[in-house]
Amino acid sequence: MPRGQRDFGINVRLSGDPNQLVFGFLESPDGQLLSQQSNVTAVDPEGNPIFIRELQEFRRDPAPGRWTFTVVAPNPVAGTAISQDFTGTLQFNLIEASATGLPASPGTVLPAGQPTLARVTVRNTGIAPQPFFVDARSTATGDLRLVTEDDETGVPFPQEESLDYQVPPLTTRLTATVAATAPVHVELRSITGQPEALGRSNAQNVATASIRAAEVQPGPWAALASLVGPFPPDGAPPATADYRAVARTQLFDDAVTSSTGNVWLAAVRPDRRSSLRWCWTPARPAPSR
Repeated sequence: MPRGQRDFGINVRLSGDPNQLVFGFLESPDGQLLSQQSNVTAVDPEGNPIFIRELQEFRRDPAPGRWTFTVVAPNPVAGTAISQDFTGTLQFNLIEASATGLPASPGTVLPAGQPTLARVTVRNTGIAPQPFFVDARSTATGDLRLVTEDDETGVPFPQEESLDYQVPPLTTRLTATVAATAPVHVELRSITGQPEALGRSNAQNVATASIRAAEVQPGPWAALASLVGPFPPDGAPPATADYRAVARTQLFDDAVTSSTGNVWLAAVRPDRRSSLRWCWTPARPAPSR
């Protein structure tokens, strides 16, 4: 990828069985999986997936270097699925997006307490349907506590399943911390198994695993802890652990809502940086510190 590109799009058109599930993975030069697409566009009333033969990936502000685009047909799969002909295209600077109603100057002052409406228009220049939504962020960065559907406290050992977290885009550091009642180590891994980080507990039985990157792979991550041996003949003693996952990311702007909603807001706790609420309303009294 040459320097100075505003964005790029890469696509693949397959020629084989149109009802075969296929994934496309876009990997950055530093090994982060920054986009995942499939050829499923919808689900019919009976719950069956509706397939197409096309895959499309977009990326803005691409880092220079060697990017990798991998096409995967998951098992079970016929041999013909991985031997079919395909065509593909790589294009630069093709994303078309515009907005009206947004402040165009640092000198623009928005009325306090009054909604300001804007319209964002995106033209899909790819060969496959694409979902788009507004992801409003502040220019500031901070640590946000991630949420999981499972209980993070008092998790017993042996742990049957990992705790799963959704990591939002624009994250530069992901950290999983486990505080246990016995020595443990913790594994932090992405949905594909790589990247992966391991951490062993300190004298206080607190283990930390962390991933850093220009942008950490967004999407599902898993945290899993296990006890450190050796153990007596009758097995490992009873123990429990408390989990915590934190993302260092651009903070969400709570003053902005949209008709599409923001899927990534479900990934963080609702007590995220409330101090941003007055950033869009400068006429309100400033905080004392």
